[in-house]
Amino acid sequence: EVQLANMLPLQARLCYLGLKVIFKKKLKILSADLKSYHMLTIFLWFMEKQDPQSWCEDRASQMLEYLFLEAADALESINIPHYFIRSVNLLDLCGVLGDNKRSECIKKVASRMRRMVNNGNLTSLLYDPLVHRRIVINAEKHQRVINARMEPMKNVL
Repeated sequence: EVQLANMLPLQARLCYLGLKVIFKKKLKILSADLKSYHMLTIFLWFMEKQDPQSWCEDRASQMLEYLFLEAADALESINIPHYFIRSVNLLDLCGVLGDNKRSECIKKVASRMRRMVNNGNLTSLLYDPLVHRRIVINAEKHQRVINARMEPMKNVL
């Protein structure tokens, strides 16, 4: 999975980070069963369907919306196939399938995700004033971290 992530276009990785941030800030509280790993798996399946040319900077918010809708579909159906063993449903592994209450919580997450897309405010949910202040206050340190993270990607880009 790490090797796959390193091969992804930068805009795709940022799209995944957007999903992960919003999931952790706004959606995780609705279901204790859902983990970041589920979102990563949904993202990897989403990437299988995408044309590499679709990952340009001016379409990033649109692609995030598409990813959210894909995630909502998977959660609504209570089916997240394992990325390497498609016949394994990750939600079945954590015991959700046989439990109506837990399944309903996951469906609420799907419904909330659809509302977020319909409201057109996904990108505004990414802004975090605390993180922004930390970046501004520690601008040099932040830039060093970004540079260090970009170094391994030079071969990919």
